[in-house]
Amino acid sequence: MGLIKQEFRNEYTKGTVFVLDYPAKEFREHLVNNTTYSENPRINAAAQVASMKMLRRTIQSMKHGDTRPIRLHTIVCTPLTADNANDATSKQYMFANAVAGAITSAIVFLVGKKMPKKVQDNKTANTGISATVSLVIGSRVRKYIINNIRKYNAGDVDIMTFIEVNGGIGPQYSFNGTYLTLDEY
Repeated sequence: MGLIKQEFRNEYTKGTVFVLDYPAKEFREHLVNNTTYSENPRINAAAQVASMKMLRRTIQSMKHGDTRPIRLHTIVCTPLTADNANDATSKQYMFANAVAGAITSAIVFLVGKKMPKKVQDNKTANTGISATVSLVIGSRVRKYIINNIRKYNAGDVDIMTFIEVNGGIGPQYSFNGTYLTLDEY
């Protein structure tokens, strides 16, 4: 049972990983509540709340008397710079375009297969109809995805919680991520 503190870095940001190890039967909220994740009180409170939610959800789903070891990882990143935020947002847009393209391609194929036999035999009509239908649906799918992805801004602080429980049917994992904007801290 204990707390390990490690540095974390990826291509956009860096931060600190807090790893808390202990058996479920020794679940004590004060271990999470007394951990200082950040010097900023609002970031610290948000990290404590995220960690407690993840831990409580995991403990509640375990059977009474289950003593499998639990490892809770809480990652608190430093605020994003403007360049890092722009890079991360552009990656999100590239992903959204790739997903929309894959969906559009599948729609072209499916629409072509569902046409009446006479239209399927006429390649020009089949291609024109399926391309029009897929273009309309694909553009709406792309718009929906882009409107619903996260836009990164300078100053955003990511807080990620990851929990693993070993034993039983094998290791089980759960992940949750949240962020605070500059206005929130």
